[in-house]
Amino acid sequence: ILVLLVIGILGRFATASNRTEPCPAEGEFRCRSSGRCIPVLWLCDGARDCAEGEDESEWRCHRHNHTRCAGDQPECNMPDGTFRCILHQWLCDGHEDCENGSDERDCDNKPPDLPSSGHVLDHSVSPKCSLSEFRCAGGSCISRDLVCDDAPNCPDGSDESEDRCATPPRMPAPEPAFETVDEAGNWTSNSTMD
Repeated sequence: ILVLLVIGILGRFATASNRTEPCPAEGEFRCRSSGRCIPVLWLCDGARDCAEGEDESEWRCHRHNHTRCAGDQPECNMPDGTFRCILHQWLCDGHEDCENGSDERDCDNKPPDLPSSGHVLDHSVSPKCSLSEFRCAGGSCISRDLVCDDAPNCPDGSDESEDRCATPPRMPAPEPAFETVDEAGNWTSNSTMD
């Protein structure tokens, strides 16, 4: 029994110390809750990858000035303080991809789209779609409910394009977990998950 007790204590110590050691690969972040290593690109990307969500904590995402979306990819600031990366094609397309509608604002100043044909689409002659409608690449409007329904409704099929429909739907944001780090580097969290 004593041997089992010693093995159990050493196992817990190894697991706990593992959670504070740097990840073996460069460019990785270790989740404090589980010890799992994730790519730093997953930090503050709007998806909870650590068990306690420390990769998406308000403290981490607002205190650290690192790029949240790839390159110049647009982002939506969500009401809960998180954000969502969206595709350029989703800007001014007549569909609110951001909860606050920011991807559909200031569309009169958006440069014209350049489709693969190289022809310029002049948005000034296209009908203005309502917020409940989707603007097809050719400029016509269809109901947002018809987008990514596996049936092309736009004359050009842009409502079923691979880049639009391949992105998985946004999942609801998890309950926020609050965490702090004191001057000695000790973590404190209100989360009850391990």
